[in-house]
Amino acid sequence: MKQLVGFYWTLPVKWAGFRSLPPDAEAAAGLSRTIRYQRELVHAWTRSEHCKLSCEIVCIESAPDRASTLTLDAIAKGLKGVPKSDVELVYVDFAQADGSRYNRHIMHDLERAGLTLNQLSPDPIQIDGKRFDPIKHFRNWRATNETERRARHATAASAMAEALILFPAGYGRWSAIAAHLNAREITTVTGREWTSDSVKKAAAKLTSPEVGQASNDLQTFD
Repeated sequence: MKQLVGFYWTLPVKWAGFRSLPPDAEAAAGLSRTIRYQRELVHAWTRSEHCKLSCEIVCIESAPDRASTLTLDAIAKGLKGVPKSDVELVYVDFAQADGSRYNRHIMHDLERAGLTLNQLSPDPIQIDGKRFDPIKHFRNWRATNETERRARHATAASAMAEALILFPAGYGRWSAIAAHLNAREITTVTGREWTSDSVKKAAAKLTSPEVGQASNDLQTFD
């Protein structure tokens, strides 16, 4: 008899420091609306089918075009001691409606690993008395993410240009600039602290450091 396993995943929000989740599904659902939505939908399905989940697995997938070690490790830990042939993963197939959450690549990798998959449609549901539409949620997040990245890029580019003037060329320049930016709590676009290496790479992308004119590449200050 197949053991039903709820599988819930989401993407990181690096600039917000959202890079990991607790393994407990309930705790993870309290931190991520995407995880909570998937869990609520899967639980509603199990109730309608008069069945129960044997366990739940959550993860943040850093490589949505494949199942990375983050996903595979989370599943391996969650299914420790259970033969893959006895497992049926129940998950929400966001790829049916939203290309940015194209999880079919992830699922194909898991299927090739010997897991049976049960796909649920990403339909809107009621959460806390309010209608939650995951596709609309993802679109809003993409807009927020782009706005935030542009703002962080502009701040980092301006601060970097100023620092390049403040700290002249010479030994220890990149480390000094990194310490200066970190002390001012100016992070990279992805929300990380600066290192001498990341400062050197970012500075090289500035087309005119003297006036703070930055490259148009939003990845410059990662």
